[in-house]
Amino acid sequence: ASEIKNLLFYALLPIFYQHLQVNKAAHVALLVCAIRMLHGPKLFGHETGLLAHDLLSIYYRDHWKYYDNLENLVSHLHIHYSTQYLNYGSLNNTNCFSQESFLGAFAKNKHGTRYWGDLLVHHFNIDFALQKIINQQEVDKVNHNEGAFDVARLSINNIEKLLSWHQRVCDCNQPAICIIIYHRSIIRGQTYHSLSYPKRQSSNSFFVKYTNHRRDILFGALALFFTYKNSGLALINNYP
Repeated sequence: ASEIKNLLFYALLPIFYQHLQVNKAAHVALLVCAIRMLHGPKLFGHETGLLAHDLLSIYYRDHWKYYDNLENLVSHLHIHYSTQYLNYGSLNNTNCFSQESFLGAFAKNKHGTRYWGDLLVHHFNIDFALQKIINQQEVDKVNHNEGAFDVARLSINNIEKLLSWHQRVCDCNQPAICIIIYHRSIIRGQTYHSLSYPKRQSSNSFFVKYTNHRRDILFGALALFFTYKNSGLALINNYP
């Protein structure tokens, strides 16, 4: 199913349009565009489903001009997809494979010939409870690992911007003890590298978008991460 879907969406028109007559290629394009619209986001707002329905209507209206005895019930069902799209969203989010897998797993665990409904609900509740436990464990793991890590062997006395910031916000005279510098940090499960990290690869994981106290959107590079009074912060080199 995935191969047929990829062929229809991405390969059919670019590959075969050179080998088809213009009218037939245009007719096939009606189907491809309509199906892609129904399987994607609402590119045209609430009109997306209606536009796809119009394309499919034209496609099936002229179907007999290009094909003989190929319009069967399965093909005709496409004309009703717009209603499903309007009611439930993109068709890409609805399929029967997961339900078939669940019923197959249930069929292997059935016992006897009666009370299948109760047994189905029982197994479903077990699966739901186990999945909820797994999800909670993943959340706890992410929350546990959040924050700066990988302590940097950098002296705050050599970082003028950080030293000036400490003098403005803190009255102590021991910035090296008050502030701990790190190379990396995990924020919402995503690892960010700073420019101070010596093992950075070619991927750009240090350029970020952020906002200031006026809620202006700014961009900059993460120079380093640091902690101050149990708060995780970052020194960012702003890009004008």
